[in-house]
Amino acid sequence: MRMKLILSVLSFALFLVACGDPSNTLDHSERHVRVAEPFDTYGACERAQKDSGEGLFNCYQSIELCSNGGVDIVVTDIINEGLYRIDDDRLHVEIMSPGDIPSTLEIERAADGTLQTPGLPSKNPWTQQTLNAEEQKRLDEGCAAMEGRDWW
Repeated sequence: MRMKLILSVLSFALFLVACGDPSNTLDHSERHVRVAEPFDTYGACERAQKDSGEGLFNCYQSIELCSNGGVDIVVTDIINEGLYRIDDDRLHVEIMSPGDIPSTLEIERAADGTLQTPGLPSKNPWTQQTLNAEEQKRLDEGCAAMEGRDWW
């Protein structure tokens, strides 16, 4: 039991060290989005929100990958924050805040930058957003703020 705990702590420490290595993260922060199921388009989701009169659900899911190794994933209305590292075409994600997705996740990254999330299946594809300078600045500020979290 004690050996298992020591191995768990050691592997987590190695994960954190790898995340801190800039060669294991993206060169710049990115935001990827997809339309939330069961909708096929953002417009269909917006219409459903208006028809419900409540507007209590997200029309988009998002993944923000930070150049500092932080990650922010939203699939419902809960922000799941953590750390990632890149190994070839895979991102290994460790969610550090309590959330609504698995605590570890593999994200596949194609040569064109598109993402596949087998652990978060959906019929809708992830699309990288093109951010203007102000949006990129806000994303980078949010990424930097993660470094102040207790779990960082």
